[in-house]
Order: sequence, then C-alpha cells, then structure tokens
Amino acid sequence: MLLKVMQEHTNLSTLCGFKGDETSIDFCNEGLLPVDAMLIAPEIRVMASLTSADFSQNQLGPEGVKALAPALAASASLTSVSLADNRLCGVDGDGNGTYDATGIKAIADALRVNASLTSLSLRENNIKGTGEALWEALKNNSCIKTLDLCLCSLGPEDGTGLAGGIAVSASLTEVYICGNNIRNGGAEAIANALKANDSCVLKKLAVDLGLEDHEGLKSACQLRGVELEGVE
Repeated sequence: MLLKVMQEHTNLSTLCGFKGDETSIDFCNEGLLPVDAMLIAPEIRVMASLTSADFSQNQLGPEGVKALAPALAASASLTSVSLADNRLCGVDGDGNGTYDATGIKAIADALRVNASLTSLSLRENNIKGTGEALWEALKNNSCIKTLDLCLCSLGPEDGTGLAGGIAVSASLTEVYICGNNIRNGGAEAIANALKANDSCVLKKLAVDLGLEDHEGLKSACQLRGVELEGVE
C-alpha cells in the first residue's frame, strides 16, 4: 500500500509519504498490513510535531502493533492514537483466527513509559483476557485521560483486571467499556476499586447497557462524582 502512495505522489520525501512536519497522520481504512507498520514506525520516532495518529480499520494484527509500540512509547509529542478495529490479538469478534496477546502487551509496555499520550482507542478489537496487562500499564501511566475499550469482547475477568487501573490512575478521566460482557462481576470489581480510592480522578464511565443500574457501581460512581452511562 505504501509503495503505491510513493509512486502516485512523487513530491513525497519518504516511502510512507511523510514530509516530517505533520501534526497528524490518518491511515484509517487504508488496508495497512504489519509490514506497513514496520515502515511507519521509524518515521514516527522522528516526527517531533506529530500529535495525532489514526490507524483504525486496518489489518495490523499483533505483529503490526508490536512494530508500532516502541515508536509510540518513544514519542514525546503524540497525544491521541487510535488502533481501533485491527485484530490486535489476531482474532475477530467471533474468535476467528489465531489468538496472540503479544501485541496488546506491547501496547501496555508503551503506556508505561509514554509521557505525552492522553487518548487511546483500542475499540472493536477482540482483546479478551488482556485486562490485567492494561491494568498494570494504567497504574504506571500519569498522562492518559481517555481510554476507549468498547466492543472489545471483554469478560468479567477483564473488568476485574481493569478495575484497579481505572481507580488508581492519576490521570484517567474517561473510560469507555460498553459493548462488552463484563457482567455483574466486573461491575462489582470496578465499584469496589472506586470506593477504595479517595484520590480517584475518573469523571465518566460508559458500561454495558443495564450495568448503569448495578447498585454497587452506581453507588460508587455517585460517591466519587463519576458520570455513569449505560450504552447498548
């Protein structure tokens, strides 16, 4: 895909089509494959003005996101990244494909050290079973404010894993985990984590439709001043 871009636009200075002074790059639905991510990653590292990167609706998979993760970790300017709908764990919403969590773990590692990213979207990726890795990353990140994990096939165990990170994060103000299956167990874990943390900065939590009526979660959100929303 990137070679075609270079051939069609002869004024571009790199194979990826960058001039170096971009503030945003948008590769949404461009058919990117892992090899494209490998070409893009080194250039992101040296784009000092880049604040927004959209890689949504491609086919990056675990290998592609592993290629991008170190560049995202090293960037001192990126504030918003979307990796939505990329089969980041190698499987679709129905579980078709070969599950591989190494890409999400690479993103989690990037979150631990990145000092600029404030918004991250991983929505519409089947990342079931990775809640704990993301939780550990959130505990150590003091920048990210908005996290979108809607339609990620998350189960109760992921809700439990994420609970600690959501509650103790020093920066996270908006979390979207609707369109999943965290059920009462995940909701209860989040509620308990919120109640236990007097310094919680969370302001908005979007959950599966119906969980906004979960008594424990509703009570915890009221206690901490969190807007609780149920989304279908």
